[in-house]
Amino acid sequence: MGIDNVETARMAARESVRAFEDPKCAAELANIRGECGTDIAKFFMMAIPKATEILSSVITKYGYSPDQQGSLTFTEDLRNFEFDPEIKSLSERVKSQFVPSAQA
Repeated sequence: MGIDNVETARMAARESVRAFEDPKCAAELANIRGECGTDIAKFFMMAIPKATEILSSVITKYGYSPDQQGSLTFTEDLRNFEFDPEIKSLSERVKSQFVPSAQA
């Protein structure tokens, strides 16, 4: 499986953004980011696993593993379709969930 065409990439990217925008998920990530502050180690220990958990609900439908490697592979595969402006925008929003706020 995986992402092998523009339509699938667009659908997966939309679903991913919706997962992160879910009010419960967005609140949980915001709280974690607040707790991490500028502590990059805390961010890697707390925020990335939560973002991975949220994204895993989507990416497993497309054949990716529900872990950090699956998330990384998914975002790398989306990059192949960033010639499409919508996918590029959505992909950047997904990737921003894995970057500390000070770096985003």
